[in-house]
Amino acid sequence: MRDFRKKLLVQLGLMAGVLVVLGGLIAYVFSDLKSVGESIEKARAAITIRAQAISSLNSLREDAQEAMVLVNQLRNALPSRESLFVFSEEMSQLARSRGLTPSFNFGSEIAGSAGAPSRIEFMMNVAGSYQSVLSFISAFESSRYFTRISSLEFISQGANTSSYQAIMSGEVFFRGQ
Repeated sequence: MRDFRKKLLVQLGLMAGVLVVLGGLIAYVFSDLKSVGESIEKARAAITIRAQAISSLNSLREDAQEAMVLVNQLRNALPSRESLFVFSEEMSQLARSRGLTPSFNFGSEIAGSAGAPSRIEFMMNVAGSYQSVLSFISAFESSRYFTRISSLEFISQGANTSSYQAIMSGEVFFRGQ
């Protein structure tokens, strides 16, 4: 019987040792699986972010191509420098057609940059009736030229007169070379 107990204890000890080793291996595998799972989740999140970035980049490229087409259309909408010589005559004719006396002078030219068109300063005086001057200013604003008025003085020519003078200074934009 002693032999049986001894064998039983040895068998139980071996079984316990095997169970401890197996339990350790299982714990190691599960902890390793947990870290592998976390790294897989991080990789999945990184791939999702990269996919969104690539999608955004493609969208930006498409928008840039559309913007380039529109920029070219805008650049072509501006008159050339040479056609600005007609600007002063057209504005003077616009004033004369409303019964005004015009005076027009060009100022200095300002070269454009990649983001801004070239422009030339101008000063224009018109004199005549109040309604005619207002009509001219309205027609001037809706002309085919791109202008920016920096100052406008509206002056009465006397207390008992219906004659007024408008002095405008500003810039007219054109395509740079």
